[in-house]
Amino acid sequence: MPEAATPLTDLDWVPANRLTPLSKLGLLTLADLIRHYPRRYEDRRSFGQFPDSAMDEPVCIAGHVAATSIKRFGYKRGAYEITLENESGSAFSQPVICRWFNMSWMQNVLMTGQSLVIYGKPKMRGRQVIIDHPEYEILEEDDEEESLHMRRIVPVHPAGEGITTRMLRSLIHRALIECDLTGICFLKEENAMAPDALKAVHFPESQDQAMEARKRLALDECYAMQIVVHLRRQEWAAREGEPKHSGDLLPRLLQSLPFEPTASQREVMTDIARDLESSRRMNRLLQGDVGSGKTLVALAAIVQTIDAGFSAAIMAPTQILAEQHHATFERLLSPLGIPVHLRTGSRKSAGEPIFSDCPPAVVGTHALLFEEDSAFQPGLIVIDEQHKFGVLQRAKLAGLSSRPDVLVMTATPIPRTLAQTFYGDLDVSILKEKPAGRGEIKTVVRPDSKLPDVADFIKKHLHKGRQAYIVYPLIDESEKLTAKAAVAEFEK
Repeated sequence: MPEAATPLTDLDWVPANRLTPLSKLGLLTLADLIRHYPRRYEDRRSFGQFPDSAMDEPVCIAGHVAATSIKRFGYKRGAYEITLENESGSAFSQPVICRWFNMSWMQNVLMTGQSLVIYGKPKMRGRQVIIDHPEYEILEEDDEEESLHMRRIVPVHPAGEGITTRMLRSLIHRALIECDLTGICFLKEENAMAPDALKAVHFPESQDQAMEARKRLALDECYAMQIVVHLRRQEWAAREGEPKHSGDLLPRLLQSLPFEPTASQREVMTDIARDLESSRRMNRLLQGDVGSGKTLVALAAIVQTIDAGFSAAIMAPTQILAEQHHATFERLLSPLGIPVHLRTGSRKSAGEPIFSDCPPAVVGTHALLFEEDSAFQPGLIVIDEQHKFGVLQRAKLAGLSSRPDVLVMTATPIPRTLAQTFYGDLDVSILKEKPAGRGEIKTVVRPDSKLPDVADFIKKHLHKGRQAYIVYPLIDESEKLTAKAAVAEFEK
């Protein structure tokens, strides 16, 4: 019996001309094939009458192609239509029109006389029931595998070019028979359940059985994820850090501020300061809404790091944000004698970092990943809007130094359970309040008929010295979309 890791290329029952389409779906081994779960199920145990009205939910019907036609709309546009009649020939079921727009090649796929299973959402055109671009499956006559594709709850697996859902269903069914399924799952103490769950998730006897199988396999995936998170935490904890004891720079920074940090900010600053002073490397996630003061917390960590004799770096996802951070940091850190440098793809601040004097704070974009100065080995790395960077990019930045502390920041709300699951290797800090004096944000909607009033509103605030931003979905006009474009509207 082949093992789960057996490549599909080694199996003589996998057609050679299907190996490339399978690989494009990421299916390279028996285990990949078995873990290619259905995206939905169709109940083909019996088919009722054809729909006679529009419906909010898709329907699954079976019938035969009674007629085909091509409808033209202009020179290049058209629709291929088929008339689908009930297989039973029931006089109570009117035919259904299925159509595909701008897909003339469909006439070589679906032809008169074929039997089909159709899945789609019915709508009305006059008194005629129409289904646009339905999913379909051709039912072949004298099919030895009819029990696999009909008269049961049938799985519909994600397919691709060169491989149909029908072919995938057959291959997965064969894989479940051929493969030793006990080697695929992680929960060994429940291994007796694993083969049954794998079979039931693909070919259930009922919708309830399919749901129970999905729950069992989801538990298995969650268990595997927790193992990975636990190992990552262990690996990080085993790495020694450089203790960073602060002097008087941080108190001087806080005293220079024209406002008082919130209680939440001070609490998080204390946690981060404790991390930096320990011999264990910091690996912390800072979460807070836009405007909650994450940048000040990061700045406090940077100042403590520099005061201890180490340089620090903060990476932002865009040049605009990097320049904004650079301007803010320069304004607040220059009075403390801390140099601030900018590194983006198109800009560098004047002068190279001078590491013989006071260690610098370096602000940049992805350009930091390609910093050529070998002396640049930051003791602290801050990653702003961490979800916009890939795992490898974050790892490469952390690799600029031998033992850096890492602080990643996000404004995306993360539920506690999700944070424990996906960021279990990180210590999580949350800013729960916003600084005082923040303006109220109002969101309103106005119809096109109120455009003159909107213009007057903008003019009134511009005269008061305020700013206005008008955002359009397109830059230049498009032949395919009717949305307004910024260039054309600017001229108006």
